Amino acid sequence: MNFRRHTPRHLYLARKTYFLTAGTYRRRSFFRSQDAKKLLRDVIVKGADKFGVSISAWVFLDNHYHLLLKLAKGNGLSRLVGNIHANSARLLNRTDQIPKRKVWYNYWDYCIRNDADYYRHLNYIHQNPVKHRYVNNLGDYRWSSYREYLERHGPEWLADSFRRFPIVDFTPTGEE
Repeated sequence: MNFRRHTPRHLYLARKTYFLTAGTYRRRSFFRSQDAKKLLRDVIVKGADKFGVSISAWVFLDNHYHLLLKLAKGNGLSRLVGNIHANSARLLNRTDQIPKRKVWYNYWDYCIRNDADYYRHLNYIHQNPVKHRYVNNLGDYRWSSYREYLERHGPEWLADSFRRFPIVDFTPTGEE
């Protein structure tokens, strides 16, 4: 078997939750505009529907995104990511009139182990716009599921979640 340390095989299990991070090529801010973020969101929603993936948390930033998602089928994640990256790059490049530009670099995934692991990743996703200094107040960032959680569960629930499940930086550096 030809195994390379930096590109291990991915093993996906049906009905499991995964944390997904994807970054743009050379960390370029291809998704800086509101229209570009909307394009990415729309492509992700369509892809999730197509591959039977349910997304429970998300954040879209200028040069990367994070998703917390549950697979219906074991092969759904790699197919979803391929779909997202191919379609978002094609549509963005058409919009910007830059054919065949490389938009995406890579993606990283992690299988959630338990409830505490789930909530730490959920909190990380919601804190990401503050971490990257897009906003000071989580509620001010439009391109995150934070507002949905705030509306559904309320501020006390979110504050308790942040207190009980402290944020850890899960972002891969690409140097591992």
